[in-house]
Amino acid sequence: MMKPIYVDIDIVISDVQIQYHKLDVQDFDLGAASWIADFNDAMDFLGLFRSTSGKNYGRYSNPRVDSLLGRADQEKDARARGQLLLQAEKLILADFVWVPTRFLNVTDLVQPYVKGWVTNIRDFNRTRWLSLEPHGN
Repeated sequence: MMKPIYVDIDIVISDVQIQYHKLDVQDFDLGAASWIADFNDAMDFLGLFRSTSGKNYGRYSNPRVDSLLGRADQEKDARARGQLLLQAEKLILADFVWVPTRFLNVTDLVQPYVKGWVTNIRDFNRTRWLSLEPHGN
């Protein structure tokens, strides 16, 4: 698919450990990685693009992004923090640093009488927090 635009590319399949090692040591021209949010905050994704992030495999560096993310870390007002993060996100997207190719979707079907279920991107719920509410047949 890339040949018509004069891009000669070989797809190399490797084990996950080898793939991430190659990303770590910059042994790639175009790489692929995945990330699932650990917590519900934009910084969980945007922080990957700090020039000092260990997960910044492309070694992206934009002093304005670093500054905005640093300021967002210190901002106590949620609305102002959100604006700083939005500015950083716009810069990252404008720099074409990364190309999202897949988006994780959680599609659990849970009865209303199951209490304690919290839909989350990791699709993880501990059974100790779940209970069944009595209901009529």
